[in-house]
Amino acid sequence: MPKASAENFTVASLLLPPSQRRALLGIYGFARLVDDAGDEAPGDRKALLDWIEDDVGRMFASRPIHPLLRRLAPSAREFGFPKRPFLRLIAANRQDQEISRYQTYDQLAAYCDLSANPIGELVLHVFRAATRERVHRSDAVCTGLQLAEHWQDVGEDFRRGRVYLPLEDMERFGVGDDDLAGTQPSDSLQQLLAFEVERARRHARGKIGGTFLWLDAGLCSIKQRRVSPLFDIPANQGLDEGTCKPAEECEDARTHRIPALNH
Repeated sequence: MPKASAENFTVASLLLPPSQRRALLGIYGFARLVDDAGDEAPGDRKALLDWIEDDVGRMFASRPIHPLLRRLAPSAREFGFPKRPFLRLIAANRQDQEISRYQTYDQLAAYCDLSANPIGELVLHVFRAATRERVHRSDAVCTGLQLAEHWQDVGEDFRRGRVYLPLEDMERFGVGDDDLAGTQPSDSLQQLLAFEVERARRHARGKIGGTFLWLDAGLCSIKQRRVSPLFDIPANQGLDEGTCKPAEECEDARTHRIPALNH
């Protein structure tokens, strides 16, 4: 996993017991593996994702083939990981092969349920805190974080052929592809992003019922890159010209660099 050496996320995992740290790194590695298979792998990406799914089955039934899954298998047994979150992460990347735009917000939220929410559920298992209510609240936090990342990467995603802004919202605010392709954000695009940022903020904060979920929110960023600044800016301010990202990004003192996970 060569990208792991350059990835930062806000989590004090160096303070955790070794078994929990290994489990979190394993979850990170799996999410990175599946994302790379769906986004960057040459050849038949669907076939590669099918192979990874088969290897997940082997991880739970016998012995997986991929070195990363072999390292993850002891954590899966120790913490009782369910199989379904791994399959949902794979399903999200399968969906990426076929769908590049979402008509409605509900469709986008359903995608986030596949691409982000499984991470929070697995993290809760690492802390032996996975109850139905906590998973439900974690889903809301992780969806909010996933939305935040999408709104920070609007231009980059458009250049890669993907638009996560719901088409119904683009129509409502009068935003077209020309706005997404522009070197400077138009007024209508800024208004749309302010609307989407506020909705993501409500997702990430509206379901938090205790301090433990702030910890869960931080660990959800195993699969994210930089999300907290979006929740710290006023809904109508902070968009940097040409990038559609926050004008100022803050760093958390707890952030550290994850060591590389090599195949």
